[in-house]
Amino acid sequence: MILGKKEIMAAVDIKTQIVPVPEWGGDVYVKNLSGSEREEYESSLYVMDNGKPVVSVRSMASAKLRLCALSLCDDKGGRIFDIKEVAELGKKSSTAIDRVYDAILEVSGLSKEIVAELEKN
Repeated sequence: MILGKKEIMAAVDIKTQIVPVPEWGGDVYVKNLSGSEREEYESSLYVMDNGKPVVSVRSMASAKLRLCALSLCDDKGGRIFDIKEVAELGKKSSTAIDRVYDAILEVSGLSKEIVAELEKN
């Protein structure tokens, strides 16, 4: 079946997953990123240097937290953190953040190697 615009736009392709986070006393939902959210995340990894995008220590400092903020969601897939709340999220347990981050990679079909490559490039 060949899809047209109507069928593409009607497709429900954002998946959510429940993640147990015992450090926080319960479960959370995470979702795979939409195309726009992934672009937002990837562009946040770079700064411009003489007209060329480069990875900087500053842009990488909270990369994991930014991905968590973009992916943590309610049961309907709506984001529960604003990207401006990354610093606040960063005050939480690194063990819990790692647990959530790993689940986000899984639901998004990303591997740590792919993310490391994105960060390196």
